[in-house]
Amino acid sequence: MKVVFSRCESYSDVKEALKEVVDRLGGIERFVRKGERVLVKPNLLSPHTPEHAVTTHPDFVRAVCELIEEAGGKVIIGDSPGMQGIGEELFERTGIKDLGYPCVLFDKERTILKNGWLLTSVLEKVDRIINLPKLKTHTLTTLTLGVKNLYGLIPGVTKKKLHTKYPDPFSFSHMLLELYFLVKPDLTLLDGIWGMEGNGPSAGNPVRPGIVAGSPSALALDVEVAKRTGAGGFPLKRIAERKKILPSYTVEGDFRFRLKLPGKRWYHLLPSWAGHILSRLYRVKPGVLPEKCTGCGICMRNCPAGAIEIKDTARINYSRCIGCMSCQELCPFRAIVPVYGLIRR
Repeated sequence: MKVVFSRCESYSDVKEALKEVVDRLGGIERFVRKGERVLVKPNLLSPHTPEHAVTTHPDFVRAVCELIEEAGGKVIIGDSPGMQGIGEELFERTGIKDLGYPCVLFDKERTILKNGWLLTSVLEKVDRIINLPKLKTHTLTTLTLGVKNLYGLIPGVTKKKLHTKYPDPFSFSHMLLELYFLVKPDLTLLDGIWGMEGNGPSAGNPVRPGIVAGSPSALALDVEVAKRTGAGGFPLKRIAERKKILPSYTVEGDFRFRLKLPGKRWYHLLPSWAGHILSRLYRVKPGVLPEKCTGCGICMRNCPAGAIEIKDTARINYSRCIGCMSCQELCPFRAIVPVYGLIRR
C-alpha cells in the first residue's frame, strides 16, 4: 500500500501530476478496466465557483475523467451536496457540467439499504468508485479529506439525521469510518493544488498547498495528510490508530504545509477516549453575525436539530443546537462563525 505525493502549483499542469501519482500506484489500469462504469465522486459541497476552493476543481476532475477514458472506462460524476433543495445549479456553478460527462445528483435518485445504511442507488450501477476530495479544514472534524468525502454518497435528508445522531467530532468520525469500510473506493486522488484553511469547509480562506496525492486507501491518505499539515489531533487519525485499523503503507514524494486549523481543540491532545467525552462538553457552537446575515433561511432549512428560526436575521436556540456546524458550513454569506471556549450547558 502506498500514499503518493506530487508537487503541482497550477491546474494547467494537473494531468501530468495526476498521471505521475497514478503511475506510481500501478497505473490507471490497476483501478479501471475496459468497459467498466466508474463513479467519479468529487467534493461538491455547495454551488461555489472554483476560485473559492470549496469544491474539487473542474480541471482536476476533467484530468481524472480523461485518464479513466484512456483506460476504456465510462464516467459518471455524482454527489449529494450538504445543502438541500439544490438542483442542476450545483454542477453549473462548480464548473462540472461544462466537462461534458453525465452528472447525477444523488438526492434525485432512489436510495438503497446496505448493511443498515441508506445510500444512493447509483452505487448499484457502477463497477468502480474514484474518490476526489478537496484538501480543506472543517470546523467539526478538523479536516475534510477522502473518508469524509464519502459522506456525499448519503442523500440529503439522511445526512441531517446522522448529524443529530453523531453530533461531536469523535462519534461523527467513528460513523465516517464505518461508512468508509462499507463502500471503500477503489482509488482516492486529493486535490490539494488549492485548498482551504481556517473555518472550512466553506467559510475559510483559500490557500495553495500545491500538491496532488493519491492512494488506494483513503484512510491512509487522510492520516498522512493530517501528519503533514499540522493536524496531528485529527479525530479520524486518533481513532484509526487506537483501533489499529490503519493499513501498513509507504510514502513516496515529499509534502509539508502548515494549515491554519479551525479553533482550539485542546481535547484532541488527550487520549481518544477522554477526547470523546470532553468533546461533548467543550463543543464548538455557531454564532450569527447580524451585519452579514440576510435572513435567506438556508441555515434554518438545513439545520438537523431544527434549532434556527429567522426573525430578520437567523436566531439560534442553543438549548436545541447540537453543534454540528452545518449552518456555518452552508451559509453563503459567511454570516455564521464557530465560537469556541465555553463549556456547553
